[in-house]
Amino acid sequence: MRKVFVTTALVAAPLAVSGIVSTAGATAAPLKVKMATFDGKKKVKVARKLKAVTSCSKDCSLHVTFAVRTPAGTIKDSASGTISGNQLIPVNVRLNNVALKYLRSNYRASRCTINVVAKDLETGKRVTKKRSFKFYK
Repeated sequence: MRKVFVTTALVAAPLAVSGIVSTAGATAAPLKVKMATFDGKKKVKVARKLKAVTSCSKDCSLHVTFAVRTPAGTIKDSASGTISGNQLIPVNVRLNNVALKYLRSNYRASRCTINVVAKDLETGKRVTKKRSFKFYK
């Protein structure tokens, strides 16, 4: 009885492995882009340096646009580069004294918007993701 079980397990194991390999090679996982605040909260803290984090599920090239929309106007900053899969990249915008004082007095009417355009290095497909955050003191 024991020999039959061992023989069946050895015959079934290569078939299962070959099935897994053939299905994994046929479909590639899609590129996923994630972004969040630096401290993990739903709102961005009003400070001189506004921080956020972004990442890709696979190797990709990123173009990140960070915008602070206030009632008086918009402050924009952008950065680009290449990152490896599941690597966290911090995105920062540094405010001057005038912008910081204005944002502190009007943080409820202001928003922080992050726009990420990621290009998969293997397939060349582009993924665009945009997210808006409110501020808190």
